[in-house]
Amino acid sequence: MELRPPPFLIIIILVLLIIKYRHLPWLDAFFKGVRPAVITLIVQAAYSVGKSSFTGIKDMLVAAVVFVGLYLFKINPLIIIVMAAILGIVIY
Repeated sequence: MELRPPPFLIIIILVLLIIKYRHLPWLDAFFKGVRPAVITLIVQAAYSVGKSSFTGIKDMLVAAVVFVGLYLFKINPLIIIVMAAILGIVIY
């Protein structure tokens, strides 16, 4: 039998420690160093998913509509997902 704490408990402990010690310069430097790495991982994942997801002009059309809805009209992401699903049913 393996005894280990649940992941949410570990996260709660880490958050409490970060809140308690957030004023320390080395912790600030740590997060300034980690932030670009996390952004890079997110961009790489998005590129990987996008490369296999965009197979035609219809895919690009759905992506463009979603982008415009999110960034120009500030539509709620949940509404965007529902609208994209309906658009997918209509054009595919």
